[in-house]
Amino acid sequence: MFRVARRLWDRAGQSELVSDEAAWLVIACVPLIGVFSFLWNNIADVAVAILVVGSSILVLRNRALLQPPLLLGLAWMLFVALSAAYAAWWGSPGNQFRGWPKHIPIALGPLVAVSLLAACRQLRIPTDRLVALLLAGVLLGGLVLLVRNDAIGSILESRPSDGALGDLNRNLATLCCGLCIISTISLMHYFLFDPAVRSRLSVAAALALAPLLIALFDLLVLLRGRGGYVATALALTAWLFALAVPAWYRQRAERTKQLWLGAAVIGTGAVLFGAYQALVISGRSVVKGSLGETLEILGQLIVGTVNSSYPPLQTAEERLQLAAVGIDLVRQRPVLGWGPDVWLLPSLYSPFPGVQGVNQFHDGYLQFLVNFGLLGAVLMLALLLVLLRAALRNKPAGGAAMSPALFAGSIALLVLLLVVNVTESVLHVKCAASIAMMLAAFACMRPSAAPPGAVGAPEPSPNRPAATPR
Repeated sequence: MFRVARRLWDRAGQSELVSDEAAWLVIACVPLIGVFSFLWNNIADVAVAILVVGSSILVLRNRALLQPPLLLGLAWMLFVALSAAYAAWWGSPGNQFRGWPKHIPIALGPLVAVSLLAACRQLRIPTDRLVALLLAGVLLGGLVLLVRNDAIGSILESRPSDGALGDLNRNLATLCCGLCIISTISLMHYFLFDPAVRSRLSVAAALALAPLLIALFDLLVLLRGRGGYVATALALTAWLFALAVPAWYRQRAERTKQLWLGAAVIGTGAVLFGAYQALVISGRSVVKGSLGETLEILGQLIVGTVNSSYPPLQTAEERLQLAAVGIDLVRQRPVLGWGPDVWLLPSLYSPFPGVQGVNQFHDGYLQFLVNFGLLGAVLMLALLLVLLRAALRNKPAGGAAMSPALFAGSIALLVLLLVVNVTESVLHVKCAASIAMMLAAFACMRPSAAPPGAVGAPEPSPNRPAATPR
């Protein structure tokens, strides 16, 4: 194995992979991650490992690739490891080192971007095609998972969910459904309107996806997941405006601008009205209990003065009780938190019997503070801001802009994950964590593979264009 690794090291250029075959393998990892993060996690992990190894070789050979997103990503992974060691040292409940991998996908994004961009430049493939491959993988993996859990039977029988879809709990099923809806609508727009791929075959593929989109909306309603309705509606709203706003600025004719904006507003209204009707049909309120009592509890949670003996909490919804437990835990260890593994904390510290068997806080942001405290929040916020800065600065230099449909799909996936994270620790779900990692990687890459000699493009090597992620 050492000899093989040495041979790969010697054959790799400073900014290129060892061969075109290796570059194609790197590209193939993108849809593999999308598919198998839903089905067989071990295969998805192997694909991630291939990207990490390829990127590590490139970074070790070319230290100029150590840009701020990558440096902060490495710093975050080190912080999580040190947090696990510290929590284990002082006796925090749980297996702290087992929880380490669940907290690093976003930090891996800048690292895997190195090999992805190198492969795109080596093969002269526009980088936004990677988004299309990811969406296709997510759609295929999500559909297989839903079908294996009797999604078709539920649709044909119009059978409302009783809390589960086959072996999937309702929350995971609605997450898969929302991800598939975003992927389907983005690919349909891409196949129909993108000049780079539009053909008779692509139009036929888009039309074939239309019945699937209708079926997915039907399944989402049948699942009766409150978080799924809200998250998917807001993600589709973001998708509409991610398409409309850039087009509004590009169009010169005032009438065309008004049409774009009007279409976005009408579409948003339809989506939000549909989400509201889904809630009405489901018969499930957003929060159980009277409105006045719920608002009173939420106010106490926001100001952080609530305690377990607060009377309304004794009969409140379980999610509000969990929020109170989480706030108390953050108050006990506000700076460094309890460590990467906090699954045992509700059972050990909750005074509410109904939530003592729960192994998460059903709020990813609150759980993050329980895990890592304010210091971890500051470091993660710095990483996210640097990723945002990289995404805003990565404009094409001499190359084609990113496909509007794929850009909108990326924004919609991001919004979906951000909203679902309010009600679930979504990044602890393999498919969501893999998508977050890939979105972080895309943020570090130029929207297209600029041709050699373009303004701002890296200097090409004698044989191949160099890969220099921002």
